[in-house]
Amino acid sequence: MTRLVAFDHATEVRFVPNLMDMSKEELVHSWYTEEEERAIQADLFQTLKVLRSGIEGAQNDVCTRGLEHLHSSLHLEKVKTRKKNVIKAVLREQARQKKSRNP
Repeated sequence: MTRLVAFDHATEVRFVPNLMDMSKEELVHSWYTEEEERAIQADLFQTLKVLRSGIEGAQNDVCTRGLEHLHSSLHLEKVKTRKKNVIKAVLREQARQKKSRNP
């Protein structure tokens, strides 16, 4: 079985204006307002309540990406172990493929 990785040849470039080239209005609209920051924080706390509730399936309704370390120490250990196992599996597979090409 042959495995290949392919990349899209289309490249999209977006230019980001320099802060010095932005108008006062553009600068103001580039940052969160205090009200928006409070709303984001309230949403985070609500997400953490759901995350820590332990209710089966409750986590399916919220995005917890990047909040794993706030879930619980046991959950964090499981995530770390899973990540180590994935890395080991990839390295084993790479070694196996390298060995099969060079008899």
